[in-house]
Amino acid sequence: MSVVSRERVNWEIFQDEFRKKYISQRFIDQKLGVLELKEFVVLFDIACKAEELSKEKRRAKIETRDSRKRLMSKSFMSQSKKSRDLYARSSASATYSNRKHGKQYSGSKA
Repeated sequence: MSVVSRERVNWEIFQDEFRKKYISQRFIDQKLGVLELKEFVVLFDIACKAEELSKEKRRAKIETRDSRKRLMSKSFMSQSKKSRDLYARSSASATYSNRKHGKQYSGSKA
């Protein structure tokens, strides 16, 4: 402990002298260890949140891609259904038309 004149005594000097006299180095080391542990916990929480956000982003990308695929698939299916219906109608009308012509031809041949 050092002796300091009253005029020079300020808060910092008081704290330094108080620590030297009443607070052991072991206590200070333990306090630093606790602070380091708290810092580690905070960093760990931040890392977990970052990983969780990364997973959510990945899920959102996959969901967007899948919804696009479904939309394209539905669009393709509706187009193919329309073309099938159109083909069926044209085939049916052609068959009906051929029957008409067939009757006319068969009637004219006889």
